[in-house]
Amino acid sequence: MKGLPLGRQDFKKIIQQNLIYVDKTKEMLQLLQSRGEYFFFSRPRRFGKSLLISTLKYLFQGEKELFKGLYIEDKYDFEVHPVIHIDFSFGISNRNPEVLRSSLDSTLIEIAGTFEVALIGDTLERKLASLIANTSQKTGKQIVILIDEYDKAITDNLTKTEIANQNRDVLREFFSGMKNADQYLRMLFITGVSRFAKVSIFSMLNNIREISLLPEYNNLVGFKPDDIEKYFEEYLNLMQENLELTRGELMEGIREMYNGYSWDGKQRVYNPYSLTNAFANKELENYWFQSGTPTFLIKMIKERKIFIPDLEKFEAGLGIQDSADLSHLDLASLLFQTGYLTIENIRRSGKYKKKVYELKYPNEEVKESMFAYLLATHTDLFTTEIVPLYIRMSEALESQDTSTFLKLLQSTFSKIPARLHLKAEAYYHSLFYMLLHLLGNRIQLEEEQAIGRVDAIIELEDLIYVIEFKYSETKKMKTLLEEALNQIKEKKYYQPYLSNNRNILLLAVGFLGKGQIDLQMEVLDKE
Repeated sequence: MKGLPLGRQDFKKIIQQNLIYVDKTKEMLQLLQSRGEYFFFSRPRRFGKSLLISTLKYLFQGEKELFKGLYIEDKYDFEVHPVIHIDFSFGISNRNPEVLRSSLDSTLIEIAGTFEVALIGDTLERKLASLIANTSQKTGKQIVILIDEYDKAITDNLTKTEIANQNRDVLREFFSGMKNADQYLRMLFITGVSRFAKVSIFSMLNNIREISLLPEYNNLVGFKPDDIEKYFEEYLNLMQENLELTRGELMEGIREMYNGYSWDGKQRVYNPYSLTNAFANKELENYWFQSGTPTFLIKMIKERKIFIPDLEKFEAGLGIQDSADLSHLDLASLLFQTGYLTIENIRRSGKYKKKVYELKYPNEEVKESMFAYLLATHTDLFTTEIVPLYIRMSEALESQDTSTFLKLLQSTFSKIPARLHLKAEAYYHSLFYMLLHLLGNRIQLEEEQAIGRVDAIIELEDLIYVIEFKYSETKKMKTLLEEALNQIKEKKYYQPYLSNNRNILLLAVGFLGKGQIDLQMEVLDKE
């Protein structure tokens, strides 16, 4: 049985160590045969960009034996080219512009030593230009430049705007070394999370192709649905045995947890980092959560007082890939670029049929990560406490134990520091929304019906909860709960479920003042 490529980003080592490699060379060949020689490709962290760069490196170095049995083996000439590979995520320090400049200078010196060429000039721009020209002239070949995570020096410092801007200026100087290099270049391929327009690569190379949102490159990284059983059959068997699920149940669980990423609104791929970890552990757990969440995103959502349900209703235009203004970052674009939102659908609007991107969470793993971090930020809960909390809440709902459910709600809301309480219905609505979503059952929030908008529907195996909540700073709790129940009955929010054999419970939730909560429940008489 082939091993899993956990944490491996070097194509050569994966092949030589007989680890699973999901063949992406068909998509790479399409890239090599397409028009253009300069490409920019963005994807979120932990999505296989570094492995893609590594594979291209060995391809251009002519190491054909590594590609035996892969799609490209007999379809490409494997002509050898000198490869300049610069990985901004490894070996290049970016904590401030001085360190970044020094680190880049050392990198250029090291690469020049590898090709035994001289660096000329006293600036990063001139040194890079001389490295490209001298290497090409010495070898008699055009150069391939592969740059991984070019924007890390900026994205790692988004909470430190001054340093991010200064680092961007260093990158502008560095990349300016390529502006007159056309005659020496066979290919320039750059990856990153975001397209910072003011970094000079996007202004000086006006022929650089942005391929991130093109349908033909949706699957350049990530696993396609049919890759799962093709490459991981033995691991599926082990996981199925461990979890005691049918194959259908397991595949559905894998799909809900890790699939769903799309850059064209149609084709969907799995997160390779999460999926390989799931196979290694034989557990459908949250691995995205473990890999870390950018704290600046959570801080931005909180500071801008975003109504949490609105995170699933974002729309964006063509600039979805860009982050031009570091002093006023666009939240929708950042959530998309970092992988918290993906393209659910693309529609065209207006006289000239401009594209509008409709965004949503890609899967349950990402949604759970987002809500867990947001909930921890809005309360004094630790993230490690959140999973046990929502499991207990789910169990209480399943057993119709509203008393325990209420105590858990009250306990959670009591942990909101006084400084965080906001006198706004949307604030408590958002917290309740996050808690309900974390329960992991079939939940529909703010569902639009012909008779109005119901706050929440929770579908369990034997029960259906129809939930309405009310908030007030002045009314009595009894009045709030009565209003909520009466609204459910008058608007008949339960009507779409009357033909269902499950019992229907009407649940009123009242929020009063700073975190005071109460519940009232009735069993619907279907007769």
